[in-house]
Amino acid sequence: MIGLCIVVTISNYLKGVLCMMPVNLFLVRHGESLGNVAKRLSENGDHSLINRLKGTHTAHWPLTKKGKEQAKKTGDYLRQFCAMKDIYFDRMYVSSYARARQTAAELDVVRSSWIIDTRLAERDWGELDRMTEEERALKFREVIDMQKVEPFFWTPPNGESFNDLILRIRDFIDSLHRAKVQNVLALCHGDVMKAFRIIFQGLTPEEYAEMEFSKDPIKRIHNCQIDHYTRRDPDLKSAELASRFEWLHVYRPASGGPVSDWIKLPRRRFTSHELAQQANKLSGSLSDIDI
Repeated sequence: MIGLCIVVTISNYLKGVLCMMPVNLFLVRHGESLGNVAKRLSENGDHSLINRLKGTHTAHWPLTKKGKEQAKKTGDYLRQFCAMKDIYFDRMYVSSYARARQTAAELDVVRSSWIIDTRLAERDWGELDRMTEEERALKFREVIDMQKVEPFFWTPPNGESFNDLILRIRDFIDSLHRAKVQNVLALCHGDVMKAFRIIFQGLTPEEYAEMEFSKDPIKRIHNCQIDHYTRRDPDLKSAELASRFEWLHVYRPASGGPVSDWIKLPRRRFTSHELAQQANKLSGSLSDIDI
């Protein structure tokens, strides 16, 4: 009986070890795309490119020349980093969208062997994706105004809420637990990288809203930005690996290099008092209703 207990204990321990997250996860946003340029031009009154994209799907929009150059610079950085650290990517995932596949190809990483994963596709903005700012305001003013009220649960017309996106990214993270690999590279999109931040940092929907509307450059996700998550203490104070991603470093090799020092990721927990404060703040506009 004792022998059986020992076997079960060892078996459970090995399952825990084998289902551990990778040591390093590198998330890379795609380079500048036609969609990025079209949106920027439309915001400044030039709707020619966004009108050209009507009748197409965002999954088909390619990189611009600048986007390809950004990807090449990012690939140079990754190859140098991997050579310096003596690591290789055991698993490489890429969104199915054209701009993501093109970026992955331009990275030209060593021993490339990409897996196309639709869970890494960009958030679906539905009918808003191919509209000018004027068209959005004319047709969906009330819907768009609601985004400012509750951006996390807000859903674009026939699109996807951020909460919907979080669910499929959680499913992707669960698959990493089972992958039994050390170093993972995932080529994806801006909102997808925000979803990873929310999950790994335990951000609340209100904190997501702050990040979404912030002008702080560290909270923005730039083209070809790299978010490097790790379980290994970057200061090497301990040789023991953490059981979860504990540190984040942000790089933008396409536009100048590192953006942050290593950021220690929090383990978010809230007291009953803190929850009550948060709830009261959320429902403050309705506090005059005494029912």
